[in-house]
Amino acid sequence: MRPDNPVPSTHTGYALFDANHVLVDSNPGIFGSRRLDRGEMQPTDAIAAVAEALSHLKSFDGRPIEPGNAFVESAAARWTQIDNAPVEAETLDGRWKLLTAHPRPDGGMALVSVDITEMKRAQIAHQENAEIFRCITDSHPLPVWVVDAGSGQILYESLDASKLLGRKWTPNEPQFLTDHFVNSGEFDEISSLASNSEIVRDHEIQLRNTSGSAVWCSTNCRRGVYGGRPSLIIGVLDITERKQREDLFGFLIKHHPLPVWMNDASSGELIYQSNAAERLLGWSKKAQRETVRLGDYFVDPEKHREINRELMQKGVVENCEVLLKRPDGQEFWATGNLRIVEFQGRRVVLAGIADVTKQKKRDGEVAAAREMLADAVESLSEGFALYDEDHRLVMCNSLYRELNHPVRDLVEPGVEWNELLRESARHGVYSNAIGREDEWLDERLQSRIEFHSHFEVPLSDGKWHSVSIHPTDLGGFVVTRADISERKKAEAFERDATT
Repeated sequence: MRPDNPVPSTHTGYALFDANHVLVDSNPGIFGSRRLDRGEMQPTDAIAAVAEALSHLKSFDGRPIEPGNAFVESAAARWTQIDNAPVEAETLDGRWKLLTAHPRPDGGMALVSVDITEMKRAQIAHQENAEIFRCITDSHPLPVWVVDAGSGQILYESLDASKLLGRKWTPNEPQFLTDHFVNSGEFDEISSLASNSEIVRDHEIQLRNTSGSAVWCSTNCRRGVYGGRPSLIIGVLDITERKQREDLFGFLIKHHPLPVWMNDASSGELIYQSNAAERLLGWSKKAQRETVRLGDYFVDPEKHREINRELMQKGVVENCEVLLKRPDGQEFWATGNLRIVEFQGRRVVLAGIADVTKQKKRDGEVAAAREMLADAVESLSEGFALYDEDHRLVMCNSLYRELNHPVRDLVEPGVEWNELLRESARHGVYSNAIGREDEWLDERLQSRIEFHSHFEVPLSDGKWHSVSIHPTDLGGFVVTRADISERKKAEAFERDATT
């Protein structure tokens, strides 16, 4: 029954049958060629009409067309069942038809063919895209979900996502990703963030797998449409091990006995802090997620800028001493060390300080005591010098320098006592050392070792000095020196007068 003169097909075809299932009318859209009706040479029943339609088809109801009456009868039984679901069929030229059967008012039936090529091609393209999407996501090394933006129902789940949650995804049974959030509010949070930006990156969440274990995830999320439903496409990276290391690192910093902290080098966001830092700087616990303006703690803002410039240029600042103030206005001295390092892909500042207020006070007191001692020593009527356990000069008064005037340029803190004696002997200061300098020096050293408390020394210029050496409890010794020339002259005059 193939046509000799094909006519163009129409979008909708039909074939009308009477109560005896005999064809009474049709149009080319049903048979793809010509119109068949009562004018045909012999009556055409439904099976013959279906056979004619099948001759123009490539597949019927998902099955390739087969030769023989058995396939025709099976196809006719399928198509002519009025209560059955529609049949999809592909024509020889690649178009698609939707085949249905409907009752007629007079007791017959109508077979209808509707061209659904465009819809079918769109459906096939969608299926191909969905298959490509599944291939990409299933082969992706990271877990991926597509979830309904409102309910959190899982519309698609990759194999690695199922593995992360420790169970299989069953597409035909409703499953909700929100059931796996440790904090249900985090789903609403990333949904809100995705509404305000094209993509959310590196947002940390916690999921719970079927074994009850919490899994830390770094999440990327964006909005889309899947199956006609507003959706969230969520990809995650398991960072549980990293978070555990961070927790250990944070624990060590938190319980560090000194005031230490870590903050973002750009924003100032406080990442970790020790309890000691909280107490010293007056930080509250909620400050862990706040921006810290370190400049606000400097009494001298210029000092902060100076340290910050050095830190940015060199990456490290060591042993800087600054005057800081707490939020309550209390000032204190601190010495600190700062270093810029890379942490989780960003530049952070590791900092530690020590409160040296008491030390500064003690240093001031020591300095004041030293100054008072220096004033007292300077007011002595004798030359005075203090040497340490290494025989080096610690301090002396101006009279001591004057009494050693031939070598006074050497009389400075740090010079060795032996060196002063040697240079004095070399300059001929001591008359009884002339010509026997080394022997004389050995005698002087021995007397110091034995700490002969007092001896009188004649000088080559005719003067006499009285020298006393006394040990200190710290291993050093004190030297006092006085000019006794007048007394020695008086004694000589008295001796001469009695002889």
